[in-house]
Amino acid sequence: EVPEGFTMSGPYFYQDELTGYNEVAIDYYNGSNYISFTILEEHNIDGSLYEKDNSNRVEVLEVGDYTFYMFSNNSDSVAAWRYKQYECGISTNLGRDDLVSIIRYSYAEGA
Repeated sequence: EVPEGFTMSGPYFYQDELTGYNEVAIDYYNGSNYISFTILEEHNIDGSLYEKDNSNRVEVLEVGDYTFYMFSNNSDSVAAWRYKQYECGISTNLGRDDLVSIIRYSYAEGA
């Protein structure tokens, strides 16, 4: 769940011309703060499209039936995970703790 005060922008739908893969993005804004949710359809699940910055720190967070990989990219907090043939992600300029709260609230069993 998105923290109070954020306004939704989107959803936006894209289709990659070369691969035919589909992507959905939903962005939320509150002043200069943002939270972006993306879902990318992939058929080759051997890698990831997400990039991290020079820090080698990738944190693994288990919530419900999901494994989230959390890292930093360009000073933003990012979480990425897979669901079937979809690569999902949340990125935000909020802090890491806010991102963890969003994940825990959204994906904990019974939520």
